[in-house]
Amino acid sequence: MQTALLAIVLAQLSAVAPATGADGSANDEDAPVCVLNTGETPRACAHAFRNAADTPFMHPRVRAPQEPRDEWFAVDKVQHFAMAYGTAMFGYGVLRGAGASHADAQTAALAGSLAAGLGKELFDRGRGGPFSLKDLTWDALGTLAAWGLLSLNH
Repeated sequence: MQTALLAIVLAQLSAVAPATGADGSANDEDAPVCVLNTGETPRACAHAFRNAADTPFMHPRVRAPQEPRDEWFAVDKVQHFAMAYGTAMFGYGVLRGAGASHADAQTAALAGSLAAGLGKELFDRGRGGPFSLKDLTWDALGTLAAWGLLSLNH
């Protein structure tokens, strides 16, 4: 079971693109960035950079506003899987330590893990972010992995 979990995490991490440019160099996070609003032209960004810096204007990175991407395989999906798994296992351990039976502790821990994932997505939505069914799917997979391991323990 632990080998399968490790394989899932490694597969997720290998699917994520490295933070380098096309030439293999690291991205320059300090380079000027201009986000265009509707109706603006790249010339508006050039004017803003000329007025904002003492150095001569070179080539700012100009980006159009984008919706956040929600892919099936990304670093945040590994985090959702791991947090759901860890939450379920931690909850089970706490409840067993408090004297709950195996079945009761397992049920409550798994329900708590799923509720935490759902709560996170509702929180994101409340702040104006997306409600991600993909994140919930990875939460469910992490909880399912915990259920599988806890089912072996009686």
